[in-house]
Amino acid sequence: MARTAKKPNRVNEGQHASLTYRPPAYFRVMRNGLYLLVGTAMAAVLYTVYWFYIATNLKDGVSNWVDERASQGIYASYKKIEISGFPGNFRVLLRQPKMRTAQLAAEAGGGKWSWSASKAVAEMAPWNFSKYNINLSGDHQLTYGSKSGTRQYGGKVGHLVLRSVIHDDGWPREATLNIKNLDLTEARSQAKISAKSAAVNARRLFAAESSQGDNAKSPTFAAEAQLADVQIPKYLNLPLGHRISQLVTEFKILGAAPELKTLAGLTQWRDQGGTVEVDVLETKYGPLYMRANGTLALDQAMQPMGAITAKFKGFFATIDTLKGARLIRSRDAVMAKVVLGALSKRPPGGGQPTISLPLSVQDGHLQAGPVPLMKLPPVDWTSLGFAPAKREQFKILR
Repeated sequence: MARTAKKPNRVNEGQHASLTYRPPAYFRVMRNGLYLLVGTAMAAVLYTVYWFYIATNLKDGVSNWVDERASQGIYASYKKIEISGFPGNFRVLLRQPKMRTAQLAAEAGGGKWSWSASKAVAEMAPWNFSKYNINLSGDHQLTYGSKSGTRQYGGKVGHLVLRSVIHDDGWPREATLNIKNLDLTEARSQAKISAKSAAVNARRLFAAESSQGDNAKSPTFAAEAQLADVQIPKYLNLPLGHRISQLVTEFKILGAAPELKTLAGLTQWRDQGGTVEVDVLETKYGPLYMRANGTLALDQAMQPMGAITAKFKGFFATIDTLKGARLIRSRDAVMAKVVLGALSKRPPGGGQPTISLPLSVQDGHLQAGPVPLMKLPPVDWTSLGFAPAKREQFKILR
């Protein structure tokens, strides 16, 4: 059987063997692996330098933040700062952080406060500084002073985490606060402030996100909150008790977001047609259950006004409680029971009667349908921390 002759390689014919030599496959694999190892080592070195450079700048950033707050009348300090987490997320630990206000001027109309905690931990990814978490779980001390006196609270929070996303302008675009097992006690009266859980989400809305476009009636702020089993201090003397079993709310602010520092900024927001759209307000407080929605605003006296549609349960017991607290006159309580009883409906299977009524707030009075309920205490904005509007100074020309 004839053999097939092997054809010579004419491409390399006449060339020296050194010019046509090809290294073995395992050598090529080792060479490429070495290149990869060197590249990885260089990247690791650069990342390490970057990580510790940013860590050093974070310490300087905390110091600069403390200096900026001092220029605004808020003094912050801490016992020690530690940065860890390499090679993952930055973890900034402040031991024994403290904050306090300076003595406020008399015309500010507010008080002063101080806060301290056992620790504060902030975390952020090395590649994204616009998102961060702050964990404040642990011991807390809070002191608040006002014209009515000074209150000192102390206690623990089992879980307290703030998550925030920073916008391009340097202010938070969105913030979420989660609280579990909050338990604080007032030193003098031993009054309790507690909450089994609380979740609050707040976010700024921009023109591109609004279906109404960029105008004075566009939503500029939205928030949702859910609170469960909240204990309110007894010294507040609330008529329906001091425990809120449930509170759920969703609302939007329409118009340019109000300046929450001065009464002048709040007044400007009102004058430009600013309103609050309450999509959901559901609460179980004492004997009363309510689910409502509506619109709120401020009148010319800077007092709340608005119209709300609400569904109620437990309104008979609520009226009795308000009458016992002398917030409703006896004859008004009788009239309210007669009218509300006639308008209410009982479920087919039994249970508490329910009623749907329009609520209105105007001229400092709360009214349910045709029935006047109670006079509302006026809102003192200066006691809530709003600086009063400056009065114009006029000079007499001679």
